[in-house]
Amino acid sequence: MTLRRRTFVFLASFVVIAFSSASAQERTILAGSDIPGWRMVETGFYEGKELFGYIDGGAELYLEFGFERAEVQRWVFGGAELRIEAYKMMTREAAFGIASLSHVPEAIPSELWRWSWTGPRQVLFAKGEWFVTAALSGTVLPNDSTVLHDAIRALLKRIPGKEMDPPPMFQKSALRPYEARLRFVCGPVGLQTAAPEWGEVFANFKNFTLYILDFPGRYGTCTVLMATFPLAEHATNFVKKIGVRTPSRAFKDWEILTSGKKNTGVRLLFGTIAVVVEADGPSSWFRSFLNDLALR
Repeated sequence: MTLRRRTFVFLASFVVIAFSSASAQERTILAGSDIPGWRMVETGFYEGKELFGYIDGGAELYLEFGFERAEVQRWVFGGAELRIEAYKMMTREAAFGIASLSHVPEAIPSELWRWSWTGPRQVLFAKGEWFVTAALSGTVLPNDSTVLHDAIRALLKRIPGKEMDPPPMFQKSALRPYEARLRFVCGPVGLQTAAPEWGEVFANFKNFTLYILDFPGRYGTCTVLMATFPLAEHATNFVKKIGVRTPSRAFKDWEILTSGKKNTGVRLLFGTIAVVVEADGPSSWFRSFLNDLALR
């Protein structure tokens, strides 16, 4: 299942409605005072592998990231419906990762929170260890946007935790303007969802984390990738598969591979981290861009 679609969709679009009856485990993640006039009609609570009974075909991705529990609600107002889904992950990176894979790159960043994105009648965000979606369906209301924003603001107040900070490289001035397009994965399932074109290079690696950023550069799309492996041997083998003949040089400076207009820069950091940059353009410009990343 791929989540990268031309239209703005959430994982919630693939949800099978399987709300359980109220129990002591269930939580209220919104209160009636947060969205006056709306009535909560269903709620649910799911832990661990119970997620397979709730998400149709997408639970493997959550479990790979480190899923703990999900809290869900359905609110109605006349013919309109508001669905809230809050997923508790094991780490802030995991929550950010799920959020980053649940929207298309063209999604509009929301001003409500650093890691939040908005689309037609939908908003999602990652805060602390939580990934949260809010989606309206049914009758279109004159105040659709207000209802969604009120719900999101209330959720942001109720949900604990801080925003996730990406690795320093992605906060450099050359990349920071595109941070809303940053994605994070931590295994083969996430890679297939986020960047299947890299599947062959990662084919023999099962344990890794990966930040990847695609953005419009001066001469076409640029890709910046940072992969972290458990062993230095894995990182070395990875850059060899990309085409670096002498990995030891990549510890000291960028190893640059050129094929036509395509440039590939490779660095190895701290033994277990591989950085790969791909972009079209003149070699002089590419070298300047690599220097802007200021990796030491």
